[in-house]
Amino acid sequence: MHTLLLIMSVLVAIALLVSWIASRPRGAQFTPLANDVAAGIHDDLQITLEAAVATRHLLLKAGAAARAALIGTVADRPIGFAEDEGAIGDKIAFYPLGFGRRTVLGRSAAAIVSGAQLTSAANGKVITTPGAAGTYWVVGTAWGDAAGADEDIEIIPCTPFQVVVS
Repeated sequence: MHTLLLIMSVLVAIALLVSWIASRPRGAQFTPLANDVAAGIHDDLQITLEAAVATRHLLLKAGAAARAALIGTVADRPIGFAEDEGAIGDKIAFYPLGFGRRTVLGRSAAAIVSGAQLTSAANGKVITTPGAAGTYWVVGTAWGDAAGADEDIEIIPCTPFQVVVS
């Protein structure tokens, strides 16, 4: 009697499994329930400001917290461009350097000609690589001109790297 019940239980389990497999759409992949929908690849990135940003298109450096930033200086390794302005704690759109999908707008610190190699300058702005001795962070190539300081300039961004001028 126990053997018959065991056989019947196994047959019912197999029938349920076959029924479940047959009801799934063809080509469907198994999706684990433990997936975190917030983790992974993001097309539109946001970053939390650790200091106010009053002007758009400035270079940002990494903040103390994860996914946080503040305006960069000449010596700071830049991580991307602010695409908006905001107060401390605000989340703003930002474009990471080295992303390579499009050009980005930056803010000039002086006159810039198209094709010039650009480095980070004071207050999150960009400038052509200076002739003065020092170490500078290259952030891209000018794709347009800027007649002077505080103008938006189109940039072909790159992964930041340092150059030494001696």
